[in-house]
Amino acid sequence: MKGKILLIGGVLILLLTLAAFGQSARTDAEFVKEAMTAFELSSVRPAFVEAERMGENYRFYPAVRGGRVVGYLWWAKDFRIANHYEDIILLVEAEGARAKLVDFWIAHNDHHLNMSEEATKQKFSGMTYDADWDDNVDTISGSTLSSYQVMAAAKTTLFVFEKYVIETGLLK
Repeated sequence: MKGKILLIGGVLILLLTLAAFGQSARTDAEFVKEAMTAFELSSVRPAFVEAERMGENYRFYPAVRGGRVVGYLWWAKDFRIANHYEDIILLVEAEGARAKLVDFWIAHNDHHLNMSEEATKQKFSGMTYDADWDDNVDTISGSTLSSYQVMAAAKTTLFVFEKYVIETGLLK
């Protein structure tokens, strides 16, 4: 009996270890540094706007360029893509009462370079949460990174930003 318990415990520890394998060790400071480089920002303000009823899952950090806020950053650590994890940063803006995607960054490897090309980014730029799928965007970008998954994450984030930040007056 004791042997079975040890065996089961060992298997559980192994499974938990394997589940964590490949996940990001990126800190918030590293996300900020990456965003400043990727989006040519002069700073990121530490005072975040937390979407109502969303807790720490949807915190939006003011992105500053040239002394003015040009949008808000949201990042996800360990965004699940197929059989591995990626980190993603979105730069969103409030245009009137609408949330729009300005730009994005993905911690891809060399198999997903087309997701950081300007032509690909322009396909997503200006997207709102209720935007239709653009058939001109490839379904699969790289070996396992699906642009459907990127679009779904962006649309969800835009929905939260619009409904639980802009409409609730948190930007005032």
